[in-house]
Amino acid sequence: MKEKLIILILLITHCSIGQSLSGYADYNKKSIVNDSLLKNNDDIDPEIVRTIQKASNNLEKTNYRLYFNDLIGKYEKIKSLSSDSESKLSINMSKLLSGFIGNSAFYSKKDRIIIITEEIYGEKILIKTSFDSLNWKLTNDTKIISNLTCYKAKTKKSVEGRSGKKVIEIIAWYAPEINLPYGPDGYGGLPGLIVQLQKENIITFLKKIEFQDEMMKLKLPNKGRVMTETEFNALMKDAVINRRKHYRKN
Repeated sequence: MKEKLIILILLITHCSIGQSLSGYADYNKKSIVNDSLLKNNDDIDPEIVRTIQKASNNLEKTNYRLYFNDLIGKYEKIKSLSSDSESKLSINMSKLLSGFIGNSAFYSKKDRIIIITEEIYGEKILIKTSFDSLNWKLTNDTKIISNLTCYKAKTKKSVEGRSGKKVIEIIAWYAPEINLPYGPDGYGGLPGLIVQLQKENIITFLKKIEFQDEMMKLKLPNKGRVMTETEFNALMKDAVINRRKHYRKN
């Protein structure tokens, strides 16, 4: 079945030069944290180890879907198979592990922008960035993923955690055969669909893709407070500081 699906993908993409593309792509995630390192590290609280392992398992049960047409892409979480017994801490940690904390991500091929939607204290936020701001470095490295010839691209991003700011490397493998500048987790702008994305210890990978004859209707969000990523990060930092002050008072 999988081989037939891949053959169908190749036939459609080969015949679709000059034609419209529409459909959806499903992604899954997996953690490449070394379990043996966690188990054999006496400096880590066993309860924390169990929470991290549960969060990793929960992460792998979560599915994401990218809806697309020739002009717009929309990426969002569609299903989580976590059980009622999962702790809130484990679920929240799996969300942090995922590398995608927004509600959804939109891509405009025409305007070359990415809009990530989020909601803070009941207020809708639209975090807007451009394709060019990702500063991808294209390489000649190739590998076959799901029978698609993929090319490697790299970029670096500054993120802020509890220990301060750090720069992480992000690696994407994209397939020019599927000529769409979209991908998972708010990453795109490459000359082909991102088939696999690695951000620190989390890999997001294409599970399946389906094409449709009828053009899927998609539109960009236009209701909400527009912010840059820098402005949003500053807002979140202030929210964390204010929350800590609140707890100290009580």
